[in-house]
Amino acid sequence: MNSHQVAAQGPPNGLAVNIVNPLPVPVTGSTNPATAPVLALNVNDPGRIPYQSKVQDDCLIGSCDLIFPVVPVNHRLVIQNVSGRALFPSTPQNLFVSLFEGPEFVATASGTFGFGATTAFNQPLLYYIDGGKRPDVLISGPLSGAPTRADATLTGYILDCTLAPCASIAK
Repeated sequence: MNSHQVAAQGPPNGLAVNIVNPLPVPVTGSTNPATAPVLALNVNDPGRIPYQSKVQDDCLIGSCDLIFPVVPVNHRLVIQNVSGRALFPSTPQNLFVSLFEGPEFVATASGTFGFGATTAFNQPLLYYIDGGKRPDVLISGPLSGAPTRADATLTGYILDCTLAPCASIAK
């Protein structure tokens, strides 16, 4: 490695900078008073509201249809996870969990989960439901051993589309 001294050069075209006052520059008064706070917006996270909703119900005719609240108008629900459990009269061979947006089928998970008559599930996913629509979770098992009671929890967040417009989602 070669090292050599370098002399400082002046600014181009003879422009000079003079520092008159010592640094740091003293600040007087409040730059963000409580009476007039500076407004800030996190552009990477506009109007994000944490969301978690749990619905439980007794099952009828071989399945549990768990109906969640309608997403508020001018908002978008972003579902990141669905989890829950179902109670069967005996150990089920299979468990089927389906997510619907109103009458429209969205996603499903199936398999054998848990131990004994109480069966649990946990499925990460990413799905968007716009305002005015609602998510439903349908839990079922084999016809010979349908669930008698079930619950489901949806977690994610809600976007407030009045603070920042929600982008179109291709489905």
